[in-house]
Amino acid sequence: MDDFFKWMPLIVLLLNLLILWIGWSVKRGLVTKEEHSRLTDRVNTIESRLSGVPNAASIHELALTIERLRGDLKALASDMKGMGNLVERLDKVVTRHEQIFTSAARP
Repeated sequence: MDDFFKWMPLIVLLLNLLILWIGWSVKRGLVTKEEHSRLTDRVNTIESRLSGVPNAASIHELALTIERLRGDLKALASDMKGMGNLVERLDKVVTRHEQIFTSAARP
């Protein structure tokens, strides 16, 4: 028992150092109020910027709409080709009529 009392101050000192080290480690791992406020502001800024970004469903819907428009444009292109052929035929008819009228106007 005398040995215990002999080593008691050293044991108490070691326990105090251990408790001090644990307290320092915990305090170092915690965030200060200023840092918490700064991080909160950053998160709020990022969330407000991301609120305008479309989600996956919106992007998918946009892709489907673009594909539908692509199909409509292909259909319009074929219609325009048909209209071009019609205009060419009308141009030939008008040219033929002009030739007829110019030849009839000559005496």
